[in-house]
Amino acid sequence: MDPMKNPATSAVAAPKMLWEPLTATVLVLVVGLAALISGQALLVASLGPTAYMMADSPAHPSTRFYNTIVGHLVGLLGGFLVLWILDSWHDPDVLQTGVLTFGRLWSAVLAVFVTVLVTVLIHASHPPAGATTLLVALGSIQQAGPAIKLMVGVLIVASVGEGIRHLRLGRVGRAEST
Repeated sequence: MDPMKNPATSAVAAPKMLWEPLTATVLVLVVGLAALISGQALLVASLGPTAYMMADSPAHPSTRFYNTIVGHLVGLLGGFLVLWILDSWHDPDVLQTGVLTFGRLWSAVLAVFVTVLVTVLIHASHPPAGATTLLVALGSIQQAGPAIKLMVGVLIVASVGEGIRHLRLGRVGRAEST
């Protein structure tokens, strides 16, 4: 029987009402503490939806380590590719200026298309990657440094989240079947 359908059979039986907010809080806190300790901006907006998904739907394939890492990486690369193809690098950052240009609009639209298409094709669907690709396409992430910091944050959330996910699903000490 699926432990999510009968939570009493999981390794740690606790009400969903407690698990979800605690899991999301722990995931954001761990990345935030790593950011404070390192002095690096590792906590970015697209990690919120990732933490929420991991807390809300630990049994869903989109919350697996592979999907989380690869999904966000595809989001970054898809955003950068579209900016390069459409030559919209120099359009203003939408979130800073409040100005949406046609270049940024089409970059956003195509970046989401590319991200969803590629993640579906490589079985790495992770909806929060849509937020990552929009951060790039809309101009908030346009250099390697912030992109690397985002991926470090993603790696932390994915690693800690995977452990919590296995604990919640009663899979501690057992390999997951895909």
